[in-house]
Amino acid sequence: APNLGVLSGGGAELVVDAANRPHVLHSFYDPNANFDIDIGLTRFLSSGGVDSSFENAGTYFMSTLDTEDSLARTMAIGSDGRIGTGWFILPGNDSAVHVFLNTSAGSVSSLLVNRELRAVTFDGLGRILTAADIVGSDGIELGRRNVVFSSATGQDPTFGVDGLRFVDIDGGGANTESPVDIETPAGRPMLLFEAD
Repeated sequence: APNLGVLSGGGAELVVDAANRPHVLHSFYDPNANFDIDIGLTRFLSSGGVDSSFENAGTYFMSTLDTEDSLARTMAIGSDGRIGTGWFILPGNDSAVHVFLNTSAGSVSSLLVNRELRAVTFDGLGRILTAADIVGSDGIELGRRNVVFSSATGQDPTFGVDGLRFVDIDGGGANTESPVDIETPAGRPMLLFEAD
């Protein structure tokens, strides 16, 4: 696909939408800035070709600052066509979650400080759920954010404490837990995670 630059090993995620179009969230080396790793979302047709009607010749560029590197981590497509993406930001220990219906309708982003975002999903009610590893700590943070385009992905105050819940399966032991995936059967969060 054009506009990808040189793909890096920083991560990629594949999700197919209701129209059978594959979407690939990917990290890539920016061809205009040596060794800068950026994030893009490329959409393909069901036949396998690049969907040139999607954004910039098939790719939507999200995290393109030359002062930071971004590693693709997670993506979900909601039943209404919303696309949620997440990436880890280097240098540092922060992540970003980005949601859009289509870029002309607007998009919203939130920064997750000292969190390594690993999974996102939609709950069917216009909210996005995030599962993140808390950097330097034991346990997982599950967040629910309300998505209001042209505003922000504010934490849902009716979920846990200020929109966040903490999950620690070993009761404060020394194990490190990292989320792998999140789904919402019957609207209830189900987490898959690994424990070291």
